[in-house]
Amino acid sequence: MLNQIFVMKTTVKLPNHATRLAISFILTFCMFGNTLSAQEETFTIDRAHSVIGFSIKIAGGFSEVDGKFTDFKVTTIVESETYKLKKVNVEIQATSINTGTDGRDNHLRTDDFFDVENYPTIEFNSVSVAQSGVDYDIEGDFTMHGITKRITIPFKRSHQENMIWVFGDPNIIFEGSLTVNREDYGIKATGRWNSIVEASGDLAMSDEVSIRLKIITKGESPTRALTTAVIKEGKDGFNNAWGTLEKKYEGVEIFNENTFGSVARGLRRQKNNQAIVDVYEIWVEKYPESTNAHFNLGQAYVTIEEAKLAKKEFKKALSIDPENKTAEEELAKLN
Repeated sequence: MLNQIFVMKTTVKLPNHATRLAISFILTFCMFGNTLSAQEETFTIDRAHSVIGFSIKIAGGFSEVDGKFTDFKVTTIVESETYKLKKVNVEIQATSINTGTDGRDNHLRTDDFFDVENYPTIEFNSVSVAQSGVDYDIEGDFTMHGITKRITIPFKRSHQENMIWVFGDPNIIFEGSLTVNREDYGIKATGRWNSIVEASGDLAMSDEVSIRLKIITKGESPTRALTTAVIKEGKDGFNNAWGTLEKKYEGVEIFNENTFGSVARGLRRQKNNQAIVDVYEIWVEKYPESTNAHFNLGQAYVTIEEAKLAKKEFKKALSIDPENKTAEEELAKLN
């Protein structure tokens, strides 16, 4: 869905800006990535569609190089009750820099740029997280090339309705951008990369690096969580899990009427008819004017031989939608 756009020019060397960029992106990852916390979140990163990228202008601004870091580790800590992000730690392997050209990447790993032999990792450790709705500002210590500086990285959380149930998991998008100066971290480059291009009057390789990120996370499937809860604890378990997941995915509409059908399908495979009844009863409670909710509950009652209750639900479905021929047929079978 999201394309990783890394188009590289084949003759340019990339500076440490890239690293910083990656750090920012990683930061985003940590924000919603693999979590080790008292709450033990289950957010994971959809690496196939996420991008940690950077871009730097070269040749006096006439061209640019894009790249990414491919090897990193993220740890996040959240509050056990509110799921609010509290701390983010990121570690990037500098040697994983990838601009699409082996020769350039190998040069970037040398002491002309990242000096990965002496400075193998790029790290970010947060000291504070400020959240306002879908906006986040994460402040922390960023270390690259042996130099540590305090920075703040902004992120925005969003989602797309058609992505919420990709692979059965809620997908949330985190986007951010940042501009950093490579020389702040002692990445000076050498030779012609610090020369001035006469045609433009700009450096052959810019001091500024643009960092861009688009991170897609996959959380624990609400369907699986709700299914497990209703099997173990009945309706109370389902409702508790529902409330917990709403809090966990605050601002993302992960639930609708299709949720109940998805849970019921899993229960049907397990031949757990009573749990299906529990789920559909909750459906009716949450969507009392849904003809589908009443019809499905009626069918569930039929499976447990509760004909009187089934008739009541089929009649209610028909009162909401008099054109519901299927409900009319099912009711006729019971009369």
